[in-house]
Amino acid sequence: MITGREEAKPSDQTIPVEETELLPGKIGLVNAVYCSRYILGPDERILETDNNFEELTGYTAYDVANLGLTQNDMIFKDDRQLYWDMVAEQVESQGIAYLEHRIRRKDGTGRYVYCTGLPGVDPATGEKRVTVIVSDITDSVSVQLQVGIARNRAMMSLHRLEEANQRDPLTGLLNRTAF
Repeated sequence: MITGREEAKPSDQTIPVEETELLPGKIGLVNAVYCSRYILGPDERILETDNNFEELTGYTAYDVANLGLTQNDMIFKDDRQLYWDMVAEQVESQGIAYLEHRIRRKDGTGRYVYCTGLPGVDPATGEKRVTVIVSDITDSVSVQLQVGIARNRAMMSLHRLEEANQRDPLTGLLNRTAF
């Protein structure tokens, strides 16, 4: 359960590669990310969290203990079917799930995360458990590039629609809407 805050680094900070031995070669700088771990029961209810869970999701220890918080509470309704299909496919083929997706924070905002779901069994009770390790990648370079690409596509599409609305389709001349 959440008992205090573990040391976490905001995702806008960077760690020079020279200070870590995990990355070979000269890559430059790597984004630091928030990470959290939580345990799911067989009914997808969150049973246990670490100290960073509230920072990442906005859900408190009270929410976890008293409100019956489930995995679905942190997945946007529009994303649930795809999310569960991907989980089922990966668990069936690999026995473990690796997913990059959005989570829904308690305040309704979204964050992009990378999750690893590790199925297991509680040694004391024999019940199925899943340990989920989640990393906030919202501010990572790859997500920012994807968001930028999507934004550019939307702007181009909007520009084409505005242009089409202001011109006569036969002559190509400006119509009354343009004036």
